[in-house]
Amino acid sequence: MSRRTPFARRLLSAAVAVVYFLVNGGLSNLAEANFWADRGQNVRRSGAVPLETPLLASLPVLPREGASHLSSVINAPAPSQPLAVAGLSYRFGTVRSSASPSPSRRTVVHILDVHANEEAQRNIASALAGLSSANRVGFVGLEGAFADVDTAALRNYPDKKAVERVMDYLLRTGRVSGPAYAASVDAIPPLSGVDDEAWYDRNVDAVRRSAAARPEMLRALDLRENDLRREKAAAFGRGLAAFDASLEAVRAGRLGLADHAKILAARSRATPPEVAAFLSAVRLEASLDLGAVETERRAVIEALASKLGPAEAATFAQMCVAA
Repeated sequence: MSRRTPFARRLLSAAVAVVYFLVNGGLSNLAEANFWADRGQNVRRSGAVPLETPLLASLPVLPREGASHLSSVINAPAPSQPLAVAGLSYRFGTVRSSASPSPSRRTVVHILDVHANEEAQRNIASALAGLSSANRVGFVGLEGAFADVDTAALRNYPDKKAVERVMDYLLRTGRVSGPAYAASVDAIPPLSGVDDEAWYDRNVDAVRRSAAARPEMLRALDLRENDLRREKAAAFGRGLAAFDASLEAVRAGRLGLADHAKILAARSRATPPEVAAFLSAVRLEASLDLGAVETERRAVIEALASKLGPAEAATFAQMCVAA
């Protein structure tokens, strides 16, 4: 392993730490956001209780023979992915699943859309631009369209900055989608609509009719909920009423998952092992000093990065992104 200057070593350590923090903190799956928000609220309510000994020192020591498998895990090849997917930057999305086609077949990359969400649309535009620049995409099929979408006039307009400003405004205000933005400001393959116009129109009509009926349906639901509340008040005992109130609070977002689990455990004759393990983790998390956790995690990453060569550091960064 080559020797490097202290400055280069610190710079490499900081870079790897930033990559690890972004992937494992700021860019974690959004579907888990509410779950971890509950955890954070629980910690703030309970108060952080510093541990008597440093966090790392309090962890159990692994046997030395167990570490012999680490190198084989690190050097194991990543699962094979189609070439078009392998180059997709994780800054713009995550690959949920993939299946490699036979060499004679083409690859389909299905990008799941989030309508009217600026961040999602910009990520889609950036993903398309990145895949196209690597010559990995030859056709872009667009939902909500039924024929070719010609953006050549915009893409070839002499004042590129003007086009970019206009399209940026339209994207920001939800007037155009990410693919349309990318096709207007970047050199991506032409867009072609893949929706069936007849079925699309039927779906639009169904949405419009549903929207017109929504106020009446909401009033009917309110009446039914009032009836149910009266029926439950007459039929439920004190314990069942308390349980029902807790359940309704969870459904309405007024009560977190951890608090609901505590209520269930307190009223259960035998707590299921999964619930007991979850509550144990909640109690452990409430006792953690999160500032110390982050400090010691950063120290571990920096210590590891300082011992890696450039190629090893690049591999480590890729592993952090893929985790």
